[in-house]
Amino acid sequence: MSVIKCKMCGGDLELIEGSSVAVCEYCGSQQTVPAADNEKKLTLFARANWLRLACEFDKAAGVYESIVADFPTEAEAYWGLVLCRYGIEYVDDPATGKKIPTCHRSSFDSVMEDSDFEQALENADAVARRVYRDEAKAIEELRRGIVEVSGKEPPYDIFICYKETAEDGQRTVDSVIAQDVYDALTEKGYRVFFSRISLEDKLGTEYEPYIFAALHSAKIMLAFGTDYEYYNAVWVKNEWSRYLQLMTKDKSKHLIPCYTGIDAYDMPKEFAKLQAQDMGKVGAMQDLLRGVDKIMRRDKAAPAPTDTGTAAASATVKSLLKRTEMFLEDGDWDSADEYCEKVLDIEPECAQAYLGKLMAELKVSERSALANCEDVFDGSKNYQKAFRFGSEKLKNELGGYIAAIQERKHQEEIYRKQRLIEQQKKLASIRKRLSTFQNCISCYNNTVGLKANGTVVAEGSNINGQCEVSDWQDIVAVSVGFRHTVGLKSDGTVVAVGENDDGECEVSDWRDIVAISVGSNYTVGLKSDGTVVAVGENDDGECKVSGWRNIVAISAGSSHTVGLKSDGTVMAVGDNSNGECKVSDWRDIVAVSAGSSHTVGLRSDGTVVAVGRSDYGKCEVSDWRDIVAVSAGGSHTIGLKSDGTVVMAGYCDDCNKVSGWRDIVAVSSGVGCIMGLKSDGTVVATRKRHSGVLNWKLFQSAETIEEERTEARKQEAQRRAKEVEERQKREAVQKIEEQERLRLLVPKRAAIAPYQKMIAAGSLTVGLKSNGTVVRAGDAAYSMPAWQNIVALAMSNMGDTVGLKADGTVVTTGITEYDRCDINSWRNIVAIAVSDKSTVGLKADGTVVAVGNNDNGQCNVSDWRDIVAIAANNFHTVGLKADGTVISTYAYDYGDTSDWQDIVAIAVGSIHTVGLKADGTVVTVGDNADGQCNVSDWRDIVAIAASSVHTVGLKADGTVVAAGNNAADQCNVSDWRDIVAITASDFHTVGLKLDGTVVAVGYNFLGQCNVSDWKLFYTKEELLAEKAALEKELPTLKGLFSGKRRKEIENRLAEIEAELKKTGGIRR
Repeated sequence: MSVIKCKMCGGDLELIEGSSVAVCEYCGSQQTVPAADNEKKLTLFARANWLRLACEFDKAAGVYESIVADFPTEAEAYWGLVLCRYGIEYVDDPATGKKIPTCHRSSFDSVMEDSDFEQALENADAVARRVYRDEAKAIEELRRGIVEVSGKEPPYDIFICYKETAEDGQRTVDSVIAQDVYDALTEKGYRVFFSRISLEDKLGTEYEPYIFAALHSAKIMLAFGTDYEYYNAVWVKNEWSRYLQLMTKDKSKHLIPCYTGIDAYDMPKEFAKLQAQDMGKVGAMQDLLRGVDKIMRRDKAAPAPTDTGTAAASATVKSLLKRTEMFLEDGDWDSADEYCEKVLDIEPECAQAYLGKLMAELKVSERSALANCEDVFDGSKNYQKAFRFGSEKLKNELGGYIAAIQERKHQEEIYRKQRLIEQQKKLASIRKRLSTFQNCISCYNNTVGLKANGTVVAEGSNINGQCEVSDWQDIVAVSVGFRHTVGLKSDGTVVAVGENDDGECEVSDWRDIVAISVGSNYTVGLKSDGTVVAVGENDDGECKVSGWRNIVAISAGSSHTVGLKSDGTVMAVGDNSNGECKVSDWRDIVAVSAGSSHTVGLRSDGTVVAVGRSDYGKCEVSDWRDIVAVSAGGSHTIGLKSDGTVVMAGYCDDCNKVSGWRDIVAVSSGVGCIMGLKSDGTVVATRKRHSGVLNWKLFQSAETIEEERTEARKQEAQRRAKEVEERQKREAVQKIEEQERLRLLVPKRAAIAPYQKMIAAGSLTVGLKSNGTVVRAGDAAYSMPAWQNIVALAMSNMGDTVGLKADGTVVTTGITEYDRCDINSWRNIVAIAVSDKSTVGLKADGTVVAVGNNDNGQCNVSDWRDIVAIAANNFHTVGLKADGTVISTYAYDYGDTSDWQDIVAIAVGSIHTVGLKADGTVVTVGDNADGQCNVSDWRDIVAIAASSVHTVGLKADGTVVAAGNNAADQCNVSDWRDIVAITASDFHTVGLKLDGTVVAVGYNFLGQCNVSDWKLFYTKEELLAEKAALEKELPTLKGLFSGKRRKEIENRLAEIEAELKKTGGIRR
């Protein structure tokens, strides 16, 4: 449960999830609360509410604004802005003990019409909406009371803003200086608002009406300060900040900061551009008074009339005023003004004369008619002087006229806004109804139409296949460009056909798209989170939309993109050579459309704005009304009216046709083409070569389209369900087949495992016979020792050979460099590997030993554990671990196998590494200059081998595949059959067959491929047949000379038994 501060008393208020209203247990006030769905938001609310409780309304408003920016649908943030705008503080009502609002910042503008109040209502639920309206009514009653009281107040010339008391309760220096200035100004005849004196007879009443009146009437504010903190005291800042806001609307108002004892740079930053007065300088008072006089343009007061001739002067004034009254009745305004001037020459402070001048100025014959004036006239100099010099009765009368005008204008404004709101609601309703159809048609050089069943039809140019849309299904929106067409699917994915030279059709990875728009050679998509994506041509920056947020609609033109934000403002990027992107000042926009060189925006009130190139008058749309949809084309703009008719600005072939269109529910503009979709599902168009669209029937009727779409979606769902069912069946069968395939790979790998050690290739070829001896093919310069009891062979590229003996020791031949033959101490070895630079052995305990050159760390294997297989080449050594992962001493990326899993065999080339996975597939890493790593499509592999330039794989069916360099024909293995083992060198490939014979392909310049006469082992059938024959022959041997033959047969039978026992033979 979350906690925030009560906005009325500051107590802790517990928020219940899902509730928009809460009751404070401390003050008992029912109040609206923010949604408890985000901790950051609640933290911001806590700060904003605290600032508002401290009457720091401007600072609080800044925090509420930041909440609105991040959470645009949070009603409570908009209500907080309302409370700050009217300076609402909640105080205890002595009569009821409840919290009631008091207003510190009144306004002539009604709370009920405040835009933020309207946003609060729009985003609130029904319960919160009632509370907001009740609070707003109470504040509105306060506001009206303040305005009514302030309307009766005489105008002030000058408003003095200062801090009255310090923290210790004593008067500040500011107040002393301010009173001196007050005394000097009043002595000069100015009417000055100085709170301690001006409000001293208002004790027990609200001060706001009088402060409000003084702020609005005063032409000058003097803001005194001797301390930075005094200038920023809550109520001091409240006064000068409100006056600065008034200055933005009334250029005749002036604020003069008056400071002493502080640096000018320590004054509020808002005063930075204002001319200030240093009150600490000699003559500062005279300078200030002279400056005030200059602003007020006050002439020296005329000398008061002497007693001589007073009666006569009075009579003359009365007579002149009577003549003025008569001139006013006749409508002779100039004469009336002239006679008032004559009165003022006699009596400069005659309020009646100034009233007459006011009536002449406003061309009013009777005083009561002042209440009927079009605008308030309290800014008139004549009114201000009539009010200044008039009696209380006259002041009340004039104040009443002003109040009457204000109330009438207020009611007129309410009526106007009500009419506007009603019109906007009507248009919004129509737009919402027509939004169903806006994505159904699109035209450029070709036209496309979206049918109710989610399929698409196309007509026009198909030079790049942009009309190949007949197989599209489940489409909810379409858009066309210069030579490509894009469709949005119901699942938020996007399809595209046509030209793709700039990547404009690369949309297959888009997700969560809710709207699309296609430009000439690029495509734009709006995502559900309000962000935007774009692909294609970006020469003018038209695709630079990645930073956009809170977008609700998009439109792509020829080379610029426009986005409509949720707050009704508009963004644009791309070509701006014709000003088509100058939309930053647009407000209250509900739809946008980008043309070839112009941009059009539809306002909520049905009017239209346009910027950009206006050839043919295509931007002349300012007089359009009741528009519910817009579309910008190449040289024209189209508007769909609420009555189903169409208006056009600019030029288009057969453009006169559109004026006769009726019953239209959607429009689209292309290059020289306009399309209209009618409520019966048919289409009208202006371009003759697109006449085929006239035969389209996209839906049965506007009233049934949703039913048609629902039925189409139902059928599509059934079709998909059937597809899913069939796919699941296929996948189930495939899964069983795959499991069976994998099951068979395991025994196959096990069956051929003993034979993988029987052949090795480098610059030569060696073969291990079943009796433990070794044969060699290749350069005769290399001698092959008469090795015995060998169980595995390995060979380097240079032809150096290593043999593993049955007792776990190792023998070598041909090795002369890098101490690679220092292996005499090796014991318990179960596997061997050799390169031109190192020799590696795998021990029975899973550890590894290595000797030789270690420039690249290829011998750093002493800490390896749990190894079950090894492979080596000149630059790195690789080990396969028992858990199916692979470890390597790689110095570069050709040995990086850290992410490999489920590996059952390994092989290495000079600068690439190969791994066989348990599922029969193969992975590689490293150099692929010769294509030696192109093995991703291999399947059912049970053994692998690698050289520097090629990779070889043995399949479960005994065939062989190869990838890489084939300059020596070393990859020509496609016709091999019945293979049980493979090995590879840089220039040749060797295979051991099921019958013990050997095949080889590749270079043979050393005779390394001369292996056709080899017979490394016999099959089980061959061994058993030979055994039977020998056993049959043995009893027949008799006589003195048969001992030698008998011995031969007995030795051979022992060999056969040993071979059968060791390998079991291979059954063909």
